[in-house]
Amino acid sequence: MKIYQINNYKDFKKFEYLYKRKNINNYEVFQSYEFLFNYMNFFKKKNYIVTIYIDNEDFVILPLYEFKYLFFSFVGFIGSPNLSEINDIIHNIQNRIKLFEVLKKVFNYLKKNKLKNFFFNNIKKGYFFEFLNSQNFELISSLDMNLCNIQKRIFLNDLIEKKENKKINFKIRKFYRHSSKKIHRPYSIFKQNEDINILIKDFIFKNKKMNYFYKNKFLENLEFIFYLQKNSKLLIFDLLNIGDEIGSIILGFKFKNKFFYSIPAYNKDYRKYSLGNYHLREFIYYNKNNFNYIIFGPGNESYKKKFNIINEKNFSFTNSKTLKLVNFLKNFKSD
Repeated sequence: MKIYQINNYKDFKKFEYLYKRKNINNYEVFQSYEFLFNYMNFFKKKNYIVTIYIDNEDFVILPLYEFKYLFFSFVGFIGSPNLSEINDIIHNIQNRIKLFEVLKKVFNYLKKNKLKNFFFNNIKKGYFFEFLNSQNFELISSLDMNLCNIQKRIFLNDLIEKKENKKINFKIRKFYRHSSKKIHRPYSIFKQNEDINILIKDFIFKNKKMNYFYKNKFLENLEFIFYLQKNSKLLIFDLLNIGDEIGSIILGFKFKNKFFYSIPAYNKDYRKYSLGNYHLREFIYYNKNNFNYIIFGPGNESYKKKFNIINEKNFSFTNSKTLKLVNFLKNFKSD
């Protein structure tokens, strides 16, 4: 048995072989080798604490790093708190009791290395969720994760409620009554192009509301997404044009049989025509044979409720006294 602590992408590459072992749990795109390797390569200066346990054929990977949240430093999953929407460990240990014993050893190892303040956000239900629930970690929040099973929505009229579908069609007909421009999808999953990246970046910042602090973090993540699009097959960009200008953008991650709907943006000049809903409907229908599920992520935006949503929950845990106090005060205030 041995525990390794990895702090750079070159050392992480040496453990790529673990992902090829049998009986690995159903981890998500944010824990995939492609995502983690490219993230560590792009953000070289971050403090990575990727912890790997190996005992013969058994292994566990905790893809951790240090990040700032509420002006404090925490250890959590790579991509937290703004990019990775579903988090889990990677392992091939099928026995729950044995896995818990291994995780106890890993956390004791981390504590010996003076890593004590953990914040695990967006944890999916599973063995790691159960482990945190059984230890000295406090559940501080839960969020609905919105999913759509598109394989059960083969035809457009079944994709969303007929009433909502009629509204979308009505607004598109209204657009054509007032404009001679053509609505069309010029491409999806295109090759890397710096001019297009600049165009997309400008479009997103022009049409999405965000404060100064979030804008800087969003820009950092967007640059990484462009890098990931160039160096992996995880990204999908889909555009809807109005004539020669961008009307709507869908940007997200494709992994296994799922699409993670990450960054949507639509042209504010055409807001009254609901181009975002129209684009999303066409995108899902166009990709009905490419993936089974679309993951909208947390939030209660109205469009997420229209597309035959299945609600699952993600959870956030911490052992930090500071975060526990913040959570207590927030709940006290809401009462």
